[in-house]
Amino acid sequence: MAEPLVVVKGGVSPDKRLAVAVVPQKEGEFIDEADATVHLIDNKSKKPIGPLEEVSSGGGTWGKTTENVSAFWSPDGRFLAINMQTGRLTKDFVVYEIIGRRARPQKLPDLKSHPKGKIYEQLDYTANTGQVIQRWLSPTRFTSEEYGLLPRDVDKGVDGSKFGLRDFDGGSLEKIFSFEKDHWVLKDIRTPKEKPE
Repeated sequence: MAEPLVVVKGGVSPDKRLAVAVVPQKEGEFIDEADATVHLIDNKSKKPIGPLEEVSSGGGTWGKTTENVSAFWSPDGRFLAINMQTGRLTKDFVVYEIIGRRARPQKLPDLKSHPKGKIYEQLDYTANTGQVIQRWLSPTRFTSEEYGLLPRDVDKGVDGSKFGLRDFDGGSLEKIFSFEKDHWVLKDIRTPKEKPE
């Protein structure tokens, strides 16, 4: 018998028509044997529309398949962002545009497309790096946080003020993305200490 689909945290769309769901881990099953497929489903019938192929609820063999994924719908339901656990302390996210009943993966701009993005030339990543969407600021604008950043030269450090990031000395950076006309734009990179716009 097929396992029932479980709607993930935040998975129901604003208009309640669609939802994001996973197949749960069966009792006694090892986490890496569970079906890690994440589906876009019809929320009323609970039937799958199709898999969201860029997303996995496997968690890199950590956590529970039903808890490794959370969804963040834009206020109007046009966009869907999904945070997913990819390892013990690592996460990533994917953004989709919802067109009818189809989810189209979105390409986000390169970090160096923003003047402050040049700071990444002086940064490395820890073993526990990741990024998550934090929230939607409007129907076409969201913030994300990238964590696990450290200076490439640990002894020298990084002077964030040279990049317009006065309080940055490693750790995490927030990014603001905005959908303009037909593509995503990186509007700002800031430290968590900076006040939101």
